[in-house]
Amino acid sequence: LTSITIPETVTDIEELAFNSCTGLTSITIPKNVKSIRMMAFGACTSLKEISIPNTVTSIEEMAFMGCTSLKTITIPDGVKVVNDYLLYGCTSLTSVTLPKSITSIREDAFAECNKLTRINYNGTTTQWNKIKIDNTNTVLSKITIQCSDGKVSKLKAASIKAITTTDKSVKVTWSKISGATQYQVQIATDSKFTKNKKTYTIKDTSKIIKKLKANQKYYVRVRSCNGNNYSDWSKVKTATTKLTGTTFNKFSKTKKSISITWKKVSGITGYQIQIATDSKFTKNMKAIKTKKTSATITNLKSKKKYYVRIRTYKGKKYSDWSKTNSITTK
Repeated sequence: LTSITIPETVTDIEELAFNSCTGLTSITIPKNVKSIRMMAFGACTSLKEISIPNTVTSIEEMAFMGCTSLKTITIPDGVKVVNDYLLYGCTSLTSVTLPKSITSIREDAFAECNKLTRINYNGTTTQWNKIKIDNTNTVLSKITIQCSDGKVSKLKAASIKAITTTDKSVKVTWSKISGATQYQVQIATDSKFTKNKKTYTIKDTSKIIKKLKANQKYYVRVRSCNGNNYSDWSKVKTATTKLTGTTFNKFSKTKKSISITWKKVSGITGYQIQIATDSKFTKNMKAIKTKKTSATITNLKSKKKYYVRIRTYKGKKYSDWSKTNSITTK
């Protein structure tokens, strides 16, 4: 099947109607058609041209997925949604014309359209920025978006200025970009941002990302945005969360000793305790390491005030110090 004439009486092109018709090169849809159903022209690998009338107001998911010879397509006025995977894998596609009636572009609508360089949008740049675009359509941030009042200007990329960590959070701070109304922050456990990825959209220039794993290496990147206008991603930075620390449970004292217990922490090698006669831990400081959750520090002076703190360690890595406690021997 290389060509077909669809009767004027047809109002809907049903699901899978021409799916995998690999010899079909062109088709004109008659003016009475109102909808094109799911995968109606999917995998028509020789299809180079298709004319869709303005009577069509609905084009369902994957309708043209895998049409690898299709170079251009015009979505008619009245269609409101560029549906999921609509043009997925159209590897020869270079340009798409969209009507101003579009309100959303859904998941992977343009994924794997590796030659796509231009969207011709019949509305204004302001209208374009109001379209709800699923964040899987990353190609749209890299190509020309030509609107009726000009091109969508590409935003400058933000740069990460500082990263600080705790055992369960990462704080990221970045540069403010002129023209940006929001920023997207991504964090993941791999440099390709495929594993344990989280994405946050915020208006501020810093973000504390919580509920992370202790002693875990994370990859972080940021980009600026204004509506549907996205900059390139920033340079990727890494951040390793700290070990989980511990806190003291109980103190007891004698004339020349102090006994301490603390909360157990899993996944570590042991604990380091410091004791000194000043709060900066510079005078008469002693340090001990143990794998237990209790210790008795001996050979102290009677009626002397001591300062004590504790941290966990694993190999050469240490948690933050606990809050400093003071205790006076008898």
